[in-house]
Amino acid sequence: MRPRQFLMAIALLCGASGTAHAVTLTTAPFPSASVAVGSGPVSTVRCMVTNVGTKDGTVSGAAIDATGGEIAPSGPLVVPAGSTVVLASVPLNTGMPLSCRFEVPNKKSFRGSFSWVNQNGTSAVLVPAE
Repeated sequence: MRPRQFLMAIALLCGASGTAHAVTLTTAPFPSASVAVGSGPVSTVRCMVTNVGTKDGTVSGAAIDATGGEIAPSGPLVVPAGSTVVLASVPLNTGMPLSCRFEVPNKKSFRGSFSWVNQNGTSAVLVPAE
């Protein structure tokens, strides 16, 4: 094989093989400091991801504070098709998460959300990731 043909063959193989790239999903900010009040039971923030696809996928994520720092990072974790997992759960007396960030295989099959769970254990606010 000539050098030129060899290089063309390599280029075709590389182009055809493709590589998977993770996609970052982030929720809009939530005013955690405004709801972290009082004593007694504490409200919690949960960063959740759902796999709506037909194949398992590996994800990671974290709650994000006002400085952009990660609180309770988690992953990599395999999420089975049709399942939802909590990647981070942060009581508001231990941190002030403003959003959630997720690394997912693709946007078509994976959804992320920021969920504020009030002191009664009820999910009161849900912010979707984009």
